[in-house]
Amino acid sequence: FLLTMPAGKTLFSWDIYHVIESIIDDRRLIFIIHQEEADVCNELCEISPDKVYFPKMDAELELVLSEGVSDEYAEKCVRHLQTLPENIIDELCEFFCVVMGGEEYIDGSSDKCQILKFYRPDRMIIFKPYGEQAAYVIGGEADFEADHGVAWSVMGDELADVGYRYDIESSSPWVWQKQKLL
Repeated sequence: FLLTMPAGKTLFSWDIYHVIESIIDDRRLIFIIHQEEADVCNELCEISPDKVYFPKMDAELELVLSEGVSDEYAEKCVRHLQTLPENIIDELCEFFCVVMGGEEYIDGSSDKCQILKFYRPDRMIIFKPYGEQAAYVIGGEADFEADHGVAWSVMGDELADVGYRYDIESSSPWVWQKQKLL
């Protein structure tokens, strides 16, 4: 950090410089890992012939597995999706309404989850795990975001990220977990 002093002089601290340098290096490493995983998935992801049923949204999803995902881990993630905690659905509805502009679709209803009528999930992506908890991405089309589609990722019992379909579907939830720790 450079601090401007009243007389126009600046102070420089190597300690602060090294802290900032370390943060930048860590974030760059996360970006590289993210990009490598997205590239690997774009080239080596396997689309399963199986469909996954998502009861909370009454939808059948295409199942996409990245390289390195075991059958046991995939089953764990599917079971998690099928019993998805209500807090994740509530957060998702809130995000769709407030951040993505979906409020106009629910006609002033206090039940923000009415927005789910305008969202059609169609894909579940499971990336290579870097831990034990279930982590996956759900992608779909939405009337309130017709140009880009919408996707969201789950890490354990938390909504990890929500955004444009391409951005989220090409990002492993594990990358966001690593970034959150920095």
